[in-house]
Amino acid sequence: VTKIGSFAFHKCKELSHVDFPPALEELGRSAFNNSGITSAILPDTITSLGTEVFYGCKNLETLRLPAGLPDLGESLLSGCSNLKELALPEGITSIDSFALSNLEKLEKLHLPSTLVNVEGDSFGAIPNLKELTVAEGNPTLYAEGPFLMNRNGTLVRAFAYGELPDGITTIGGYAFYNCSGWDVFTVPEGVVTIEEHAFYSAAVNRIDLPRSLKEIGRCAFSRAEIKSIFLPATIQSLDYDVFELCPCLTTIYAEPVWKPTMWSSW
Repeated sequence: VTKIGSFAFHKCKELSHVDFPPALEELGRSAFNNSGITSAILPDTITSLGTEVFYGCKNLETLRLPAGLPDLGESLLSGCSNLKELALPEGITSIDSFALSNLEKLEKLHLPSTLVNVEGDSFGAIPNLKELTVAEGNPTLYAEGPFLMNRNGTLVRAFAYGELPDGITTIGGYAFYNCSGWDVFTVPEGVVTIEEHAFYSAAVNRIDLPRSLKEIGRCAFSRAEIKSIFLPATIQSLDYDVFELCPCLTTIYAEPVWKPTMWSSW
């Protein structure tokens, strides 16, 4: 057997153990989607995994990905809520949207030196991550505490509350997706751009933006549980739906380009 086709074991809830054949090359889309599989030791002969292969596999506790895999497909492991550790093998260069999402028990995540193409939305909710590491020699990415950083100055993803690293110029898309823990969150000076969906569904009472900021992308604060925000006069571009569906937002402090008489400081 060299291929397991799309939806082959979809919703096979009683399926718990699978011995994968040593010649296997491909798992099709949703091959084990919402099945009862508890362990998946995939042979290195596999070079292709379809989207949502293990989507919703809530019993999956052990996973070994093949060394020859070039990427992680969309929603590949979304909803694998019992995984506690995950080490991506060398060779993987990209992670698609929400490939790693809703991993509620995941505590350790290791990313390879070959990984260069990754966005904030590659990672959905991973609320209990305690240890993030990136292999030495990665030319693009590095980890600093709970923050995944790009060497170009972009904060790719924040996995927990904490003091932001120095040198950030861009808050990437979905960087603070579903994050909480801040009462007042101050975006540091030096940040020039906040990309689209950067604070999507984040929970923070107040956000202060720096006077270095020039651009805020589409839906940057969409669905965020924020109550107040300070917008500096330096902002040159404010895309559409920036505050879409923010029911808690009651106060926006917009700094004028010229301060009127009797202006009081924020």
